[in-house]
Amino acid sequence: TLFNALNEVELEEVIFTVANLVNSGGRSVLGSLEGSRRLQLARLNLLAARRAVEQSAFNSAARYANAGVELLPNRRRWKDPSKELMLELSSISAEVAGSLSRRRDLERWCEEILCRNELTIYDKLRAYICLIDSMGKNDCPDQAVDLCRVVLENLDCVFTKNQVGRDEEAMSERLEAIAKIEHDD
Repeated sequence: TLFNALNEVELEEVIFTVANLVNSGGRSVLGSLEGSRRLQLARLNLLAARRAVEQSAFNSAARYANAGVELLPNRRRWKDPSKELMLELSSISAEVAGSLSRRRDLERWCEEILCRNELTIYDKLRAYICLIDSMGKNDCPDQAVDLCRVVLENLDCVFTKNQVGRDEEAMSERLEAIAKIEHDD
């Protein structure tokens, strides 16, 4: 197949074409694939979603991320070996929904992540940042600040109201910095 014939550099150049061809196979074709092949194609969709985000093609990014999730087995999405892939696809989906002002989708993807007991607070940071940002943009700044404070406390960063005040932007910046540090490690 075309996907298998391309090296990493070549695939990067035609990622959208390859992902679109894979995804156009429909449920009947994709449903017959074995688990390891489905994971490989879900990773392909993750690469396409990331690339689309880099190009600010958010609708396309949402499509690729959703296609990647659909390739993962329903009952095993949050278990190894697909757990990290599911987390990344879900996080991208939440971020893209926020960029597209699709609040319900954002909340659904965040809930998908935040309800997972097996995930750490660090795994959940991107979802929390999406929710805090959405609350701040949707006339709920007090809720955004309260949620941000709770998340920061769960990260052992305790601030008094006098230190931070009700400045959601300052707390969001601190939360994003923590997320970046954790992601870079």
